[in-house]
Formats: sequence, structure tokens, C-alpha cells
Amino acid sequence: MAAWRLTLSVCVCVSLCVSEVRGGSYVSAKMNQTIHSLLRRYKTQEVFNGKPVFPRPFMTGKTETKMVLMGGVLQTYDTLIGRMLDRLPTSSPDVQQSESAVASDAVALGSSSMRNELTYIRGKIQELKNIHFKEQEKLLQRLQDLGQIQMDNQVIQHKALWELLPLYEEASELSNSVMMRRRRRRQTKGLKLPYP
Repeated sequence: MAAWRLTLSVCVCVSLCVSEVRGGSYVSAKMNQTIHSLLRRYKTQEVFNGKPVFPRPFMTGKTETKMVLMGGVLQTYDTLIGRMLDRLPTSSPDVQQSESAVASDAVALGSSSMRNELTYIRGKIQELKNIHFKEQEKLLQRLQDLGQIQMDNQVIQHKALWELLPLYEEASELSNSVMMRRRRRRQTKGLKLPYP
């Protein structure tokens, strides 16, 4: 239980660091306050080990690569917060009010507030993901599907061999077109047109 609290704390800290942009922030004041409120509620006894959940070198590379990785990070946050919501206690209506019932109502009220805060944060993540990272999500799903291929199944192995030649041809063409595009870009940068 403490491990997922630590995970949330680390994830939130990293996301706040990643979200900063020059001249401002995409994080609203309400979102910032909600995150800080959740951090206060999800305190852990464990010491932070200095290793972020999503290390910064993970986010280096070309823009297209970063978009795919960031789509995966957003999907991971969506899943993580969903699991946190699933673990929150649900409040049940109680007919008799006793001292223990009053105490449990206080806990339920606190968990209700946490549920609202987590739902708000998850909604913001889903909004960003659905507006700007739809294609990346589809790509990640396709990559996950590739990981599910049964490598030891002889039928799959046989079918894969039949499909290899056209796929190899397509991969070679794709690689070649990328190299040609880069070469053309370098050549056009080298050509400087004289001003009339």
C-alpha cells in the first residue's frame, strides 16, 4: 500500500517538473492545488530513493519518439490513478449512527474528497491524452499487441515466415525513404539562393 503512495508522489513530482514550459505552465492553479492536496494525503514512510518513475533520459530523442513515449506515460498515469480510485473505500449508507459510524463517516468523507480529487486529475490526463495523443495511443496498443504474439506456437511461426518477405520489403522501403528525405533536406540546406 505504501509503495503505490510512493509511486504517486514520484509520478506527480515528475509530471509537475515535465509540465513546466518556458514563460509559463500548462498546469492550472486548480490542478496544482489538487496535486498538492493529494500529496499531503498520500504521505509514505518510505524514503524516496532518488530514482524517478519516469526518468528524464527516457524523454529524449526526436519529437515523434517523445510523443509516443509521452502517450505511454499518460496511459500509465491513467491506469495508475484508476487503480488508486479502485482501492479507495466506498461509503455505504448506515441506518444507525454510533460513535464508530461517525468515525467511519469522517473517513468516508475524506475518501470521497480524495475520490473527487483523483477523478479530477484523471479527467485532466484523459482530456490531454484524447485531444493530443490519440495516434500515439493507437500505436502503443499495436506495439502491445505485437508483444502478445505467441512465439512458441508452431502455427504462428509458420505464418510469420510466410509474411516475412513482404514485411521485410516494406521495412526496407520505409527505411530508405527516411534516409532519402534526410539527404534531400541536407542538400536543400546546403543550397543558398542568391538574393536578386
